Amino acid sequence: MSNGILDPKPFGIALLCVLFLIAPGARADTDNDDAQGAAEEVTDLGAGELPRLSRPFESLPNDSSIVLNGQLQFDDSNALLNLRVEDAQEVNATAAAIGNSVSIDVADDVYLDSIQEAQKETIARMDLTATDASGDLTGTAAAIGNSLSSSSEGVMESAIRQSNAGEMVSSTLNLIEASTSGGVAMTGAAIGNSASFDNKGASSMAGAQDNQAGVESSVYGTLIDAGETVSLTAAAMANSLSGTSTGNTEMATLQTNGGSLVRSDLTGSLSNIGGDVSLTGAAIGNSTSLTLTGEDLTVQSSPIQKNSAAVAASVVSEITVAGKVNATAAAIGNTISITNKLLVIP
Repeated sequence: MSNGILDPKPFGIALLCVLFLIAPGARADTDNDDAQGAAEEVTDLGAGELPRLSRPFESLPNDSSIVLNGQLQFDDSNALLNLRVEDAQEVNATAAAIGNSVSIDVADDVYLDSIQEAQKETIARMDLTATDASGDLTGTAAAIGNSLSSSSEGVMESAIRQSNAGEMVSSTLNLIEASTSGGVAMTGAAIGNSASFDNKGASSMAGAQDNQAGVESSVYGTLIDAGETVSLTAAAMANSLSGTSTGNTEMATLQTNGGSLVRSDLTGSLSNIGGDVSLTGAAIGNSTSLTLTGEDLTVQSSPIQKNSAAVAASVVSEITVAGKVNATAAAIGNTISITNKLLVIP
């Protein structure tokens, strides 16, 4: 399901950072208790209780970075891209609508307390015509209620809360007509809440994601000619939480999806394709993915997932192709993946 997706794990979104309400690298002389107290004041948006870890967060060194993030989106987020291109070399087009977004990259130990709350709809649409191109055609339509991405080189302790209460998160990518001697990669992604972390040390995280919106992604593609590989992907997901770590890790997470529907639709008419064709339609209620790689690892993970929405995926296409065809339609209510691998030093 990774073909064309916005750098997954499984769909980890670091696509655009439209809001920065953070202070990366800020030095603090206070201890962790002071940080937690300040975080409660800064991010008091009422996004619900966090799951409990087996032990309280340990105090971080005084020179650790402390990041307190509070974001509230209370009106619609809409992105529309209407593009017609002829005789281009390459085409790269993106339509992205995001309610709340934060990206954190810290070179040392970090304490993170973040709350994001989206209260209205998030809609992204792209209408693209690209004919007689000589290079690759790439298009992405992404609608995301809340997005958080965190990276650190030391110990990470985090409390993450995301609430998407808007009416709809919807992405539509309409490839009206296209022809090129290169390849084609078109991706539509609609996600209620997305959080990802990449940590080089020990990690402790309490995370809660709640989606109450309908989530729908649609990709329509008409290709007259393509000389190389063609990839079309439609992905809809209510809640996505993913993490990688090289140290001992504990996670206590809760994902709830009460939206009306999670749906992905992929429809393609593809002719005269010189390379392989990959078609993916994926609809997922809740997804948690944790990957640990290091010399000495322990993992304590207590994920809880609750999905009450209908989940549906469809892939419909007519294809004339010289290469191979791989087609997938996947509808999943809840999915959890935990990988723990020791690093072998040669």
